[in-house]
Amino acid sequence: MLEGSWRLVTAYYAPDPRTLNLSETALTVTGSGTAIGPNGTVPVSVTGNQVGLTVTLVFSYANGTARYTATFQTGTQLAGRAVYDSALGGMTDSLTYTQ
Repeated sequence: MLEGSWRLVTAYYAPDPRTLNLSETALTVTGSGTAIGPNGTVPVSVTGNQVGLTVTLVFSYANGTARYTATFQTGTQLAGRAVYDSALGGMTDSLTYTQ
């Protein structure tokens, strides 16, 4: 269900990944994405899992991580909340992605 490219609907914070390219093997999810940094795009690596309609992803940056917990709203939409660690500002953001 997660395999493929995902695009963020609305970005509020610079570290919100704008795009995600995900692969799925059994319940394990891996991939990459891009966010915005002070000097342009920033690479993001993605790891996580899927259980039923619940998806848990960890976004890893050079200087920190965020945990994104989401559910499938439709077959092509993920909606959830990202919690960034203190190195990335310690904020929480609602993120919706479409495929």
